[in-house]
Amino acid sequence: MYKDLLIQKEFLQFVLNRILLIICFLLFFSSSYIANYNTTVNEAWLKWKYIIYFCFTLLIFILKKEVIILISKTGYKVVLYLLINYFIDEYLNYNSWSINDLATIILILIEFIKKNT
Repeated sequence: MYKDLLIQKEFLQFVLNRILLIICFLLFFSSSYIANYNTTVNEAWLKWKYIIYFCFTLLIFILKKEVIILISKTGYKVVLYLLINYFIDEYLNYNSWSINDLATIILILIEFIKKNT
């Protein structure tokens, strides 16, 4: 029974990854249309940039197993933390040090401490 549960969980993760990948590709290929809808030129560029950042963050999340093979589990978490931090900083228009940056550094330090112990 436990083996069946693992197979079902793996299948659900597979299906979720495929659905997210389809969403990511649809967002990526329609990002210029979404960004240009009822906006000025500068607003359109910003919206397009945010959509692309979100797509890259989704891709890293979707390709988790492959990224872990390439850069290790700790490296994956660090890259994901940095991408999310950058996305939040850009979206909220933080130009200097923020609590978000401090939280990201603390999370990265915790990951490295967990890895070395």
